[in-house]
Amino acid sequence: MNVPPTEFKLFPLSDWNREQVFYWYKPVDFFSIVRAFEPLEISTGIEQYRVGRDKMAFIGSGKEYDITQSVMAKGYIITFTAAFYEKSISDSVLLNSELFFDAFQSVQITDTLGDEEDFMKLISRTENLVHDVSDLVIHNCIESLLLEGMQHIKFNSCLLDYGAVPIRGMVNAFSILVHKHFKEQTNVQFYAEKLNVTPRKLTEMCLAIWGKTAKSAISDIVLKEALRYIKYTDLSISQIAYEMGFTDESNFRHFVKKCTGNIPMSYRQIYAL
Repeated sequence: MNVPPTEFKLFPLSDWNREQVFYWYKPVDFFSIVRAFEPLEISTGIEQYRVGRDKMAFIGSGKEYDITQSVMAKGYIITFTAAFYEKSISDSVLLNSELFFDAFQSVQITDTLGDEEDFMKLISRTENLVHDVSDLVIHNCIESLLLEGMQHIKFNSCLLDYGAVPIRGMVNAFSILVHKHFKEQTNVQFYAEKLNVTPRKLTEMCLAIWGKTAKSAISDIVLKEALRYIKYTDLSISQIAYEMGFTDESNFRHFVKKCTGNIPMSYRQIYAL
């Protein structure tokens, strides 16, 4: 019997069943994120990877694997297709990054910033959603985990030594940080301190790689996310402003109009035509 491919699944590791998972996605490649609350092992052919407690593992498409829990299963696995997640160029960058396609290992294992409670709060956002916003919220939850993983990959190297890091690597790290924190921070100083450079140096690097200032790069990312909410959800403009971290709806309307020439509601109406 032909079964339509599953676009997204989130389930506890206690329910892991290799045959079932690969049957769900046949013949579509899929990506996996494993969040371990207790140690486990992931095998890909002859390779064995130990995933410690409070670690994440990222497994790219086209890779067959199995998961073995060394103790009582405790954790979650998220599986999704590129078609489900990929909605922008930045999404493509994350899916094709070293998180999933490292040259030296089939499974990328990273630290995590939060604990089990933080993770449960994140995935609880995907429950009991109305259809119009469910895919977007799930997308943002996946994106949060990908950005967290990328941040650890970048900062596990000698990233804080500017002289040892290519400019493009530093700018990519800046982009990752902005995508992760833009709802709380739009100040260049904040990101410059995270990267251990001056705001002026950060702007110089952004100009060299992107042809735009660090401040403009932050605004572009905020705008992209705002327009995605306006296009793809039925949330009110006030709700979107709050979701984007704006304290006042009028400031949000002014920001969108300044960047696009249209107020948010007009932009939504134009897109709907």
